[in-house]
Amino acid sequence: MPDPSYVIETGGREAGLAFHLETAFYPPLPGFVKDAFLEAFRGYWSEDYDISELADRLRDDAGYVGDLGSYNFWQFLNEEDLNDE
Repeated sequence: MPDPSYVIETGGREAGLAFHLETAFYPPLPGFVKDAFLEAFRGYWSEDYDISELADRLRDDAGYVGDLGSYNFWQFLNEEDLNDE
């Protein structure tokens, strides 16, 4: 699985997440799933909702059944949510 940390450092979390969704999954994720992930994380990053609603939106909008610690998604969580775990 490619490490998105360089992209996160140079392009920001959204660019890092887009890179991660594009390169870390086989078979490739459908476009609507990638879009739903990006939209859900944008709302979370802008503090429109908290981490539990992020998980709900990923499940409902993207069909994601894993947890936020899987598939390296922890790299895209807000610092305060990382410290709570």
